[in-house]
Amino acid sequence: MRAVSALRRLPGSAVLLPLTAGIAVAAVTGGRSGLGPFTTGMSGGAISYVSLLLVCIGAQISPGSLRPVASRIAVVLAGATLIPGVGALVYARLAGRDGIDGVSSLAVAAAAVCTSNALWLVLARRYGSDTDAWGGAVASILNSAPIAPMLILAAVSRHHALPWCGMIDALAPLAVGVVVGRLAPACRTALAAAVPLLVVALSFGLGTQVQVRHLGGQLVAGAVLGVAVALVSGGLVAAGWRIVLHRPATVGFGAAACTVAVPLTPSIVAAADPTWAPLVPAATAQLAVALIVSTLAAPALTAAVHAWTLRAHHRPAHLAGHPRPATSTTLVPRPARGMPDLIPIDHT
Repeated sequence: MRAVSALRRLPGSAVLLPLTAGIAVAAVTGGRSGLGPFTTGMSGGAISYVSLLLVCIGAQISPGSLRPVASRIAVVLAGATLIPGVGALVYARLAGRDGIDGVSSLAVAAAAVCTSNALWLVLARRYGSDTDAWGGAVASILNSAPIAPMLILAAVSRHHALPWCGMIDALAPLAVGVVVGRLAPACRTALAAAVPLLVVALSFGLGTQVQVRHLGGQLVAGAVLGVAVALVSGGLVAAGWRIVLHRPATVGFGAAACTVAVPLTPSIVAAADPTWAPLVPAATAQLAVALIVSTLAAPALTAAVHAWTLRAHHRPAHLAGHPRPATSTTLVPRPARGMPDLIPIDHT
């Protein structure tokens, strides 16, 4: 029971535990989706969960909530999406579709440009402020839709055509959420409350869709991809936090983790451009491993940088902004200037 309790306190446990359980179920059942319609719906509804999740988190965005945190949104989008996206495009141009040592351009583009919304919230509130938390959360909402990977891969595709239908399809749930939150503000609380449940359901569904026969051969590639994404995205956002915002860099490493839906990106891209379909199984397995590695790396990096900062200033932790205790999965009222009344907090 102590082990279970320790795992539950680990930031990211709401992603890691159901994802691992889903992979275990897929291994035991040989990849069968379920026994009947109900178990099939539970394990095979990952795309539906992503759509609902985008609606729920999109409803939390309002113009008034963006103005106070515009600079933080810009730093996170630049460090975790724009600059890594340019790097992914260069990689795709130089290494081709198949990539280097089996790490395809599809996997790199999917992992390089996204951020875990809820894990950022947990780490930013622990090591920074509520303004830091909301600014990064909005940025991670904006980069959670697979638009950036589609644009990168369209640039290296054989026919160089933008998958307009696929891009509109990926943006539609987020846009619906924004409209619902604007027209019916009372719905925001209910939709925010559904986020933790959807994260758990999505993580389990993603795990069941990982083809175990591909997973073993992709462990090293996925781990390398996860570490690279964590160091690059986290490091760039941390540098932006220090240089642009003139705030401690610790919070920036909260952007080191991939979004929970990243293993689904290859399938979404292949649905819009079928020429990528042969690379989907390996890329999905690599991204599942990268998700686990980056989710573990983000809290480790933030804690390490925080400890280094304390030592560098020769100040005891209780006098140097010791991080606040981990926040349990709940909806915390945070009425602030222009910010949403409720910010969804969990450990994903």
